[in-house]
Amino acid sequence: MNRKILDIIKTKSDEDEIKMCIKKTLDDLQTIEKKGNCKTYSAYLSYYLRMNHIPNKVVRTSDLGYNYSHDFVLVPKDSNNYYLIDLTYEQFNNENFKELLFKGYEEINDLEFDLYMSVVTGEINNYSLDDIFFKTNKKR
Repeated sequence: MNRKILDIIKTKSDEDEIKMCIKKTLDDLQTIEKKGNCKTYSAYLSYYLRMNHIPNKVVRTSDLGYNYSHDFVLVPKDSNNYYLIDLTYEQFNNENFKELLFKGYEEINDLEFDLYMSVVTGEINNYSLDDIFFKTNKKR
């Protein structure tokens, strides 16, 4: 499935659906500490997004060649941007992504993704969000 097809099949507000799925995930996992549980939070969230017909991908940083393993979720927004959802971002004690800290998600582009990855992994590899989402994992 390519980006143009994803843009065509979207009919309702993905952002509203994302908010609802985040709330469900946080409600379900309220007794589980966020620090060290990114895989659990991302898996639950991805399940709820799929149940609401929101295309998404759980990304594991170690699968991209990074030494540090951390999971987060990508949801395509439009032809240039994605929603990056990381419900455990607060563990990194970084305020570069305020919406990510307070809402659990933030709209990002490739350059902002590089900054996010440098915060999470301490490295930058210049991956394209489209390539990551569509599994080619090629660097820009």
